[in-house]
Amino acid sequence: MKLKDIGEHRYIEKNLRKYLDIDSMDDVFFNDENAFKVDGFSLSYKSDYISFYDIGWKAAVATFSDLISAGSYPSLVMSSVGINENMEDAILDEIFRGLSDCVRYYGARYIGGDLNNSSSDGWIDVMGIGKRIAYPTFKPKKGDLLVLTNPLGYTSLYFLSKFIFKKLELPQYLFLKALEKIRHPLVNKLIPNILSSLSGELVYSTDISDGLLISIDKISKRLNMGIDMTSFGIGEDVLDYLKLVEPKLDFIDLLKYSGEEFESIFVIHEEVKDRAIELMRSSGLDPVLIGKLSEANIITFNGNSLKITGWDNFKGWF
Repeated sequence: MKLKDIGEHRYIEKNLRKYLDIDSMDDVFFNDENAFKVDGFSLSYKSDYISFYDIGWKAAVATFSDLISAGSYPSLVMSSVGINENMEDAILDEIFRGLSDCVRYYGARYIGGDLNNSSSDGWIDVMGIGKRIAYPTFKPKKGDLLVLTNPLGYTSLYFLSKFIFKKLELPQYLFLKALEKIRHPLVNKLIPNILSSLSGELVYSTDISDGLLISIDKISKRLNMGIDMTSFGIGEDVLDYLKLVEPKLDFIDLLKYSGEEFESIFVIHEEVKDRAIELMRSSGLDPVLIGKLSEANIITFNGNSLKITGWDNFKGWF
């Protein structure tokens, strides 16, 4: 069967898992106090709005987002870059400058890696090792809360306007906000401290990169619990825009084409809600309660089952 028919997420769950020497699979692997993550993408992501410097920065953030959202500080970074031999050396310099600047911003060390020749557009993979400071319990119970670090929807508007509905015109303030999240994403460096402070009240935490619903689905499977969604965490300015725009867009459109906002979801016991919200706000976040764990083993919104949509590296948007 072709990979585009299977999909990345299904292949990982059904095929890759049987080759791994671990009992449970997460976006980040922990070994004692160390956290490990590798992530990457094609250099074809380059566009008129996204430079090769941005590519380097974004590649580092993609790895750091997972490490930070899982409660660890990035410490060491390596990269693997494949690039066409006919491209200018200045392009590689730009990629590495963006990568290096991002690594320094997060207080880590860039220690090298590998270079390869590629006949295609090329790729960049970033391997990160982090120092773990937060320890989730992985002991969920009905009523545990899902808290989003910041509102979503901005990158969705960018993808919709650039790739799906090309006649969709965004107001300047929304376009610039979306573009900044696409070009130069930032993950709040205080998130590991927040997670550590929640101690035994933290059930689980993860980042959002392939779309909110895909992340929610992963949480449901990882914790073996259902989720009753009460909100999708869409920013108020995005919601206001959706009321005016033509063609009409609904939540499914927005959620399907979401991703790459590099926010985090915390799963916490309800008893610690007020303290968690205060910790997040005092650290510069704008938290949103988006749902609760249930025993139904399905994901619902307003009593209806939700279809899981988002990005898949083999299928594309589905």
